[in-house]
Amino acid sequence: MPIIIGALVIIFIIASAVVGLRKDDSPAPPKTNAVAATPAAPAKKAPVVSIDDAKVSGDTLTLDARSATPTITVRATDIDPAAGDVITVNGQPTTRTGALGNKYTYVATIQAGQNTLTVSAKNSGGQTDKQLIISYDPAAVAKAAADKAVADALLEAEVTCQQHAEKYFGVKDINISYDQSSIRRANPDGTLLVKANIADANGVFGAQKPLGVMECTTTADGMTATAFRVY
Repeated sequence: MPIIIGALVIIFIIASAVVGLRKDDSPAPPKTNAVAATPAAPAKKAPVVSIDDAKVSGDTLTLDARSATPTITVRATDIDPAAGDVITVNGQPTTRTGALGNKYTYVATIQAGQNTLTVSAKNSGGQTDKQLIISYDPAAVAKAAADKAVADALLEAEVTCQQHAEKYFGVKDINISYDQSSIRRANPDGTLLVKANIADANGVFGAQKPLGVMECTTTADGMTATAFRVY
């Protein structure tokens, strides 16, 4: 009996050794040096185009010009000149401007009336075209400039008349107010007229003391009072 047991132990040892050898002889899994692929950059989309100060109606933009050579400022998304992207006006190149380089300008030459231009922005994702209609009315522009000049001069005239009234009454701070009977205009001869209510402010916390109505005429630039009366 001991002999049989010993034989069985020997057989078990031999069998285990054979299995071990077979495991050691198994080929190792192949090694790989593959690197994970970098995701591709998303494809560009066609640029989105806008023009400063223009009114938008679909693909058409309108703009009122103040001169015969207005500067058009174009903005567009996903534009990289280094990659060959371009923005043009009527096929002509624009100039890249702005601290961030995100604006493109073009100086147009236009005529009185309506002028139609095509603004195009192109990148690898496509091309976007916008129609720009520029209206130019030289007479209206000149009138607006003249009206602004008069308005600016009237502001100067108001200050001049206020200072003249302070000297006239010997006070430091006169308030000017307007009502339906007040006048603030340019006269036919170019001089300026300010007719307004005046009052002594009497300091920051004091009650105002009415001083009446002043009529003050100044030179065309509003800098010098030429006539003054109070009633």
